[in-house]
Amino acid sequence: MSVERFLNKNLAEMVPRRTSRGYVIPPGSIVLYGGDPRDVNQPKFIADAVYKAMLEGYTHYEMAGVPEFKRAIAEYYSKFGATVEDPVKQVIINSGGSTGIFQAFAATINPGDEVILFDPTYSAYPNVIQYFGGKVVKSLMYDDDGGLPRPDIEALKAAITDRTKALLVCNPDNPTGCVFTEGELRAIADLAVEHDFIVVSDEIYQEFIWNDKPHFPIISLPDMADRTIVIMSFSKTYVWTGCRVGCIISGPNLTPYINRVPLSLGLVSGAFQRAGIVALKEGEEFVEYLRNRYRDAVEYCSKRLDEMPSISCYMPEATFYLWPDISATGLGEVDFCSKLMEAENVMVRPGDGYGVKGKGHVRIALVTPMDALVEAMDKIERFVKKL
Repeated sequence: MSVERFLNKNLAEMVPRRTSRGYVIPPGSIVLYGGDPRDVNQPKFIADAVYKAMLEGYTHYEMAGVPEFKRAIAEYYSKFGATVEDPVKQVIINSGGSTGIFQAFAATINPGDEVILFDPTYSAYPNVIQYFGGKVVKSLMYDDDGGLPRPDIEALKAAITDRTKALLVCNPDNPTGCVFTEGELRAIADLAVEHDFIVVSDEIYQEFIWNDKPHFPIISLPDMADRTIVIMSFSKTYVWTGCRVGCIISGPNLTPYINRVPLSLGLVSGAFQRAGIVALKEGEEFVEYLRNRYRDAVEYCSKRLDEMPSISCYMPEATFYLWPDISATGLGEVDFCSKLMEAENVMVRPGDGYGVKGKGHVRIALVTPMDALVEAMDKIERFVKKL
């Protein structure tokens, strides 16, 4: 019996994507596939804060979000130069970045609306847009002199039509590690105002920038408050990938409509919201520890890969991902990953799921101890030398 007649039409037509969540890890493998720091756990001071809040009785519904948590988020975000005038109204608490993306498009996309994505793009974005009947339009990034993909403003202009509803920006970018400059974001904001579309800005990697570039929030630009939906998450910053805490920040006129999205499953327990306050106020030392750890990993592994035959790898500006070009090996990205796994038990992710620009690339997540990364680089080098 076919079940497709029971399904949401948009869901039935989606192409299943590869996911790094819930994969089976073969014994002895070095897993550089997903962005979950498996060797680092939520720090004890945050776990203690969760426990304390539960003992104090914060285990009931928090339907509207804890006001103190919203104010702490707004205060934290102000360090990037953005002012949230009314945190209680403009900050929406949810269960992480994926929930935030879902809320943003549930609130704004009608069937037939077009959403522009830079290519390459995080593989989870297109399906959410398609689920709500939106049309994905790709704007190809260009490679700078060092091979780092950057937003092509002229290509973006060409992608805009009278049906463009939104542009989704990941800044800092997954998978490329690009940090958008203030000039690039001002150009994007000018186009958003001129052509009357919104910008969904996924900013979950803003703490992991390596070249001293500042993180610049597009929502801080003139006329962009009610034209921007900022997605933030505690998953990467505080290693809460399984605890699911995040938020949306937007303008005072737009957030009431985002709040209408019926998504009670996206609520966050009161205990975790109160622990989130502690994380924001006392967590800088832990974040700095992660930042140093990832910076060391990125610098070492990007250099090692770039020195290998038939591989080209730039030093990313941000994130703990590498985006090496493996096309000169003679293997496609899927074959490269499967043969590397078969020969050396190292699991990396093929780039084809990230778009047209993902061809000939793989994504490598550096969220494992340095000794394992050294071993992985040795194994990749041995693999490519045998090709």
